[in-house]
Amino acid sequence: MGTDITQYHEPTDAKANAPARARLRWSWGKASMEVDAEITPTGFLGIGGMVGLILLAVVPIISAGGKAKRR
Repeated sequence: MGTDITQYHEPTDAKANAPARARLRWSWGKASMEVDAEITPTGFLGIGGMVGLILLAVVPIISAGGKAKRR
């Protein structure tokens, strides 16, 4: 049993918006998983924006729930 993490780097163009690629291979006993991912810098920016908005929305939701419970 063990974890096998492999990475490969394909040659990329020198474009400003070139995609980043990653491969992850995980195995534990008879179970195994392999994931290939590709994302552009624009995608990273979009994901970061969504995470930021979610984090900003948590505080008002929690405080509204606390106020409703106190009533």
